[in-house]
Amino acid sequence: MLTPLRQLLHRIENGLLALMLAATMLLACTLIAQRLLFDSGWLGGEAATRTLVLWLAMFGAMAATRDHRHLAIDVLPNLVGPRLRQVMYALTQLFAALVCGVLAWFAWSLLQMEREAPSELFGFVQSWHGMVILPLGFGLMGLRFLTGLLRPQGDDTP
Repeated sequence: MLTPLRQLLHRIENGLLALMLAATMLLACTLIAQRLLFDSGWLGGEAATRTLVLWLAMFGAMAATRDHRHLAIDVLPNLVGPRLRQVMYALTQLFAALVCGVLAWFAWSLLQMEREAPSELFGFVQSWHGMVILPLGFGLMGLRFLTGLLRPQGDDTP
């Protein structure tokens, strides 16, 4: 039951990632064309592009964590035996989950401060709307590192 649900969530996440990439590229190209051809542009376009890049980066990091394709230094685990390798793997998963949890906590605090004194990002979008992805993304990555403890080291099935 969990596998079909997980596959559906992965497809949705991949679809959102592709949609954000396409939207970012389309918006950036449109802004460039407006400047070059019409000597004008959308005032909120730069802020919208920066916000899309932030969301794209966080979704990319979440996908990398999901697929175990994040940055990792694995020289030392390759030099030790299988039992110690498992222990090292568990410790690194716990440490990464802790770091992501701390980042999610501070991102949530930053989001709350921004909500108290919001500014306009672009159009009707408030500045804190663009920051919502930070605590959500870091929280989800932390959970994925914790669930990595339940999977044997070397099992890269998402």
